[in-house]
Amino acid sequence: MSPTKKEPIMKFGGSTANANYAPYVTSTVHEKIATYVQKNYDYGHDIAKSICTGQLVDLAAKKSTRAVATGTNAEKALLQPGMDVEFMAQMGAHVKREQSLQSNLPKAFAYIVNDHCNDGLKTQLIAIPDYESTVRDDPLALLTAIKTCVHENAHTQHPPVTNSTH
Repeated sequence: MSPTKKEPIMKFGGSTANANYAPYVTSTVHEKIATYVQKNYDYGHDIAKSICTGQLVDLAAKKSTRAVATGTNAEKALLQPGMDVEFMAQMGAHVKREQSLQSNLPKAFAYIVNDHCNDGLKTQLIAIPDYESTVRDDPLALLTAIKTCVHENAHTQHPPVTNSTH
């Protein structure tokens, strides 16, 4: 039996001397997060799609509308109850999907912060002036803030080289 290959730890942030991981390309970590969320959360595909697109999926566009039976009064009386039952089932599923999306947002946020941010990046994120009101519990705002922090770190640690003439 061959030894199992240990999966690398993927975290956002710059590397440090004592880090046991390497910084990964943002898109690679996004893919890993989206895959994890899709596999492990109820209706996780909605959060995964949101992470991939950077915009919260619009479930209102997928909301069912109630159909009204047409025809004679006898035909309407026969068809409408069945159509109403179908509509109620679709609405129940839609409401459950919306509730799952809303309950999955803070879960995805916690997963990203705890499993994919190094301590230095966590400190930077918490220092954002409107962190509590705009970033906390919103994984999409968090990913945007991470991208900004990582980008700023890259420019601070490795400023662009310019040619100077003396």
